[in-house]
Amino acid sequence: MKAVNLVGFKKSGKTTLAHAIGQEFKQRKIPCAALKSSSHATLEKGKNDTATLFEVYDQVAALTPAESALFSHLAPGQEGQLLTLLSLLRQSGGHQDTEILVMEGGKNLGWLPRVLLLIDPSEAPDLAPDLALAT
Repeated sequence: MKAVNLVGFKKSGKTTLAHAIGQEFKQRKIPCAALKSSSHATLEKGKNDTATLFEVYDQVAALTPAESALFSHLAPGQEGQLLTLLSLLRQSGGHQDTEILVMEGGKNLGWLPRVLLLIDPSEAPDLAPDLALAT
């Protein structure tokens, strides 16, 4: 699996870019997933970044300091929530093997390749302290 990490401060465009990337992969029929990392203590409910990503990705994982979740679109014809959950657990979501993972957020998880979304170039050292930016 190939992966990229989109990092930036609040309102820098991370979700917008992740959504656009997901749309492109979906159009090309490339199986992809997203992982939303949040500093909130618990998962957000309702219309939020995770829900926005779920519009275009086959699967979306959400990670907070206290919770995690995996959201997966259900295949047509699956009957009952218990059977659906058992099927998802047994078949890893019932999707093809994921080829691409797009992670949004997770400034402190520095081991994935990164795309920095900067409102101002001065933010770069806080998002990638070991990175030297070309000017």
